[in-house]
Amino acid sequence: MKKIYKTLLGASSLMALAGCSFVQAGEQVEETLRVEHAEAEKLNVEIDMGVGALTLGTGTEDWLEGSFLYPENHWIPKLSHRNDTIKLTQTKQKKKIMNKQKSEWDVLLTKNTPLDLSIQTGAAETTLDLTEAKLHNLSIEAGVGECTVDLSGDYEESFDSKIQTGVGESIVYLPKKTGVKVTAEKGIGEIHMEGLTKMGDSWVNEAYDSSATRIHIDAEMGVGDLTFIVK
Repeated sequence: MKKIYKTLLGASSLMALAGCSFVQAGEQVEETLRVEHAEAEKLNVEIDMGVGALTLGTGTEDWLEGSFLYPENHWIPKLSHRNDTIKLTQTKQKKKIMNKQKSEWDVLLTKNTPLDLSIQTGAAETTLDLTEAKLHNLSIEAGVGECTVDLSGDYEESFDSKIQTGVGESIVYLPKKTGVKVTAEKGIGEIHMEGLTKMGDSWVNEAYDSSATRIHIDAEMGVGDLTFIVK
């Protein structure tokens, strides 16, 4: 296995990380990418993964730090950074890879800077632990595959979230102490609410009326099951 380490420096650099030359065909590549911390009032992060498995959390001292496993010359992660915007994408493949090579992303974001976070996946297994993230706005668009989102943190600021699910089972964990309101549009499948009470066209948790901090979630499901659980 070939290992690669790359770092994006400075608050205003722009760089695409992709395309290395390899001798041996079919080799798996393990790559570490990061964007160093800089001063910003808010950080815009856009993540777009077409194929594979995405695990996302918080806790790095950098703005973003990630470990990436992918087949050489296929599904290559590209990381760009300019000012307060970070984009993490994946090269698209016209041909299918027939063997069992993996595409796995393990990404950590800063928990010290407010985030406008946008995540889009295609055919992917997605696990998002955002319990310690400073979320300003959250958008999730999941295509095919299981999706788990943990929003059960003790948040200091209110934020809005839009969650769209495609085909597969999705679970969203919600906090007890922070007020939550969920408005959901049903597709082909079932929406389940655990620990939430119906209020008009929406569902709220017990803390919603009394909490100064609130999360408003606009959910839209496709085919499969979508479950919200107060944790």
